Amino acid sequence: MGQKRYKKKLKGTYLLLIELKQATTVRTRAKVFLLSSGFYIYVGSAMNSLIARVGRHERSSKKFFWHVDFLLHTGTLRLSVLLPGGRLEEKIASRLSGQPVVGFGSSDSNQPSHLFLYNEFNSALGDLFRAVRRVRRAR
Repeated sequence: MGQKRYKKKLKGTYLLLIELKQATTVRTRAKVFLLSSGFYIYVGSAMNSLIARVGRHERSSKKFFWHVDFLLHTGTLRLSVLLPGGRLEEKIASRLSGQPVVGFGSSDSNQPSHLFLYNEFNSALGDLFRAVRRVRRAR
């Protein structure tokens, strides 16, 4: 019972490292994105249920709601990073150096994108942790 309460109350930011093995078209409810093969970092937030949100993204069977749901239907989730606390997604997105996919996952943000493309796994992973460290230090 305590674990369920913890899941519901924990809030924060999360990053997903997703691999697309081949180029694909991702159609959301309102937009179409042409995505190259490669590795993508998606930055999101969950202000009431961080663990449940990421757990939902990790499931293959779900109703599509967020842009990243449509991407995960085609891509493979390689890594999830949870950052409990406040909403840091805009700050982290502003520090990622990958190629932004303009308009993806950022409708409620001042950033042009919350999804970034990298050609190599190690480049994406290194940039993910550098961006998180920079934001954590600036707090």
